[in-house]
Amino acid sequence: MGMITRREFLKRTAIAAAVAGAPAGVLLARPAPALAATERISGSQTVTTKTVAAGDVLEFDPDVSTTLTLTGSGDTTMLVEGTLRMRPSSASVVHTIRFTGGGELIVNGGGRLDIQGTQKTGWNRTGDDPTWSATDQLIVAPIAKGDYTFRSFTKGSSVPQISNRHGSFAAEVMNLTRNVVIEGTTSTPMRRIMMIGSAPQTIKYAEVRHAGDPDEVGFYPIHFHLMGEGARGSIVQGTVVHNAHHHAFVVHGSHGVTLRDCVAYDVEGDAYWWDLPPEGDFGNRINNTHDVLYEDCIAADVHRTDLEDPVTRPNELSGFLMGAGTNNTARRCVAVGIGGGVRTSGFHWPSKANAQTSPWVFEDCRTHNSREHGIFVWQNTDSERHGIDRFVSFHNGLGPVKHGAYNNRGYHYRNCLFFGNGGGFEQNAQTATKPGKLTAERLSFEECIFDDTDGESLLLRDHNLAPSMYTLYLDSQFASTIRVADNDRLNGWYDFVRCNVETGDFDTSAMNSNSIIRVQRTDGTAFELTRSGSRTIPAFWDGWSSFVPKPGEEFPDWDPTCGNR
Repeated sequence: MGMITRREFLKRTAIAAAVAGAPAGVLLARPAPALAATERISGSQTVTTKTVAAGDVLEFDPDVSTTLTLTGSGDTTMLVEGTLRMRPSSASVVHTIRFTGGGELIVNGGGRLDIQGTQKTGWNRTGDDPTWSATDQLIVAPIAKGDYTFRSFTKGSSVPQISNRHGSFAAEVMNLTRNVVIEGTTSTPMRRIMMIGSAPQTIKYAEVRHAGDPDEVGFYPIHFHLMGEGARGSIVQGTVVHNAHHHAFVVHGSHGVTLRDCVAYDVEGDAYWWDLPPEGDFGNRINNTHDVLYEDCIAADVHRTDLEDPVTRPNELSGFLMGAGTNNTARRCVAVGIGGGVRTSGFHWPSKANAQTSPWVFEDCRTHNSREHGIFVWQNTDSERHGIDRFVSFHNGLGPVKHGAYNNRGYHYRNCLFFGNGGGFEQNAQTATKPGKLTAERLSFEECIFDDTDGESLLLRDHNLAPSMYTLYLDSQFASTIRVADNDRLNGWYDFVRCNVETGDFDTSAMNSNSIIRVQRTDGTAFELTRSGSRTIPAFWDGWSSFVPKPGEEFPDWDPTCGNR
């Protein structure tokens, strides 16, 4: 269609209005789509505050290194309700937003972050990558036993590693340099980047540093805050948060967010985290987060400050807090150098998530060289199934895992490897299940290698609740003593099936008089061990495994003293 005059346009519009039955003089023209008012920053600009209004675009010149400095402080120093675009055209172009007065970046309404720096691999175990430059800031994690120090690393250098009968294990090398930077200063950190709107966000290959306020709840370097379904489709990839003063990555009540190949380094408080249910109201689901994916992410050098605020710095410090929600996944993630308070761990399943549905898919993750535990579970639940698959935990100051609290069900450790830790695996919890359920409901350890020799491979600790079913150790190997120390409280029930154990492999000196250990050998013969001695018993195991669960099947004549039914 060719161009028409304004008079012809008005005529046609009047006819359309008449057809639609509009009052005389009212025009029903179809509204034209709004054109984004684009502001481009090129070079350097210093302002007190900055607002990107709804429908507007603030774009950094893709071909010129550009810095926007904001000197204001307090709330919404920079407010984005339109689009903030930072997309350098090449690795030599650097885009920076610098807050010098302790300000913050808030994304509200339909606001969007369209951030994509030059692609750069976040971390690896080779010490080199085609996306890395010789001038990048690289950090290598500790890996030798008893070492908790992170060090500078030169691209292409030899990566420290250890070797043993289980294979070779190399340290992780992290790249902290990106050409999109959002930062505070060393003396005055910026407060946060907080998304509270209704649109998905894109943050790729960015560097966030000198950010977060440890004295304030909610002031986290990257914070998706109660966005609900509005966050779905958001992606944070190849992004690093370092020299940070609070939780690095927080996806709080915001569903469907992916974090991939991200790095949290030198962070105060749990690195990957979201709020737990409100204190005293554990059934409240306001903080639950669903469909989050942590893939190939690393938490390194995570620590506490000297402050003791139990809200912002709980004693149970971790690299990844496995919060409440559904369909959440952690895959190929690493926690290293986690230090600080009591019950420090690489990965933490917290007690406050008990009241909600909170199973995680947890695959091929690793923890090493942390001050205390590799995994810390402290849950009492009878409704979940948690698969902990192919987890590796070594050179931690205490044990590879501390599994509690009193009773839980559906935790299955499968194909896991534990070696070189300061102590053995600690089992505090026992199986809590309902009559008629298959082995898929019991606490189990299948095809795991317990190769810790400092003290014992496995420590069966005191229990605060009695068992309803035997804990299962199936096709697993133990390098040293299994110590039963449950004499102070309630008894335990334990099954060892096709494991390399005999009566002499158990230390029963502190065993509860009512505790029972059953062992079934590979050839099908079996014995029962109590504090008073051992006796031969019939085979009790019929072959079910949590690898092939059959949810919903029930057997009315199920006997909890038998193997599976």
